Amino acid sequence: WSHFDAEGNINFKSLVYMPSELPMSLRNGEMNNFKSSMKLYVRKVLISDDFELLPKYMSFVTGVVDSDDLPLNVNRETLQESKIISIIRKKVTRKVIDMFKKLADSPMPEDDAEDDEVEIDEDGNIIETEPKEKEEKVHPYIEWYEKFQPSIKMGVIEDTANRKRLSKLLRVKTSKSDGKYVSFEDYVANMKEWQKDICYIAG
Repeated sequence: WSHFDAEGNINFKSLVYMPSELPMSLRNGEMNNFKSSMKLYVRKVLISDDFELLPKYMSFVTGVVDSDDLPLNVNRETLQESKIISIIRKKVTRKVIDMFKKLADSPMPEDDAEDDEVEIDEDGNIIETEPKEKEEKVHPYIEWYEKFQPSIKMGVIEDTANRKRLSKLLRVKTSKSDGKYVSFEDYVANMKEWQKDICYIAG
């Protein structure tokens, strides 16, 4: 989640959440029919809960925006075309991308140190047991990305203003990554000196 105050020409407060599970209505890929979960308030008065404050590919993000700069007695159509709304939309979108990036850049959580139970024989000697193989942990961002990657990819296609930022959130499996996801930065860093292109299979 991210809670922030935007200050400048336009002042507003916002609280946004990124879910850990994909909403049921998005699982079938029906992105166009999915309604935004953002609510717009003006001076703590709900103006609309059906308002495009975020682009379609971010429609799974829930939250509220509260602004003091918008007029209360204005119709929805005028509000939709308002320059203030345009600035709010731009700033909230950037903050949501920052929230995704924060998760992607977060360190791998450490294992909880739990002592394995020790078995003792009749004479009180410790019975040696073979150490259990530890399961390889998956980074929280990868767990989230596996569910929400179609939305991030849609953003790279549609959102030209934020394409560069979103492309840093993409993860791919390569012929050399042993089934693991890697970022484009990691891929480029591991390219051979003679390699000038990235070859890919679209599917």
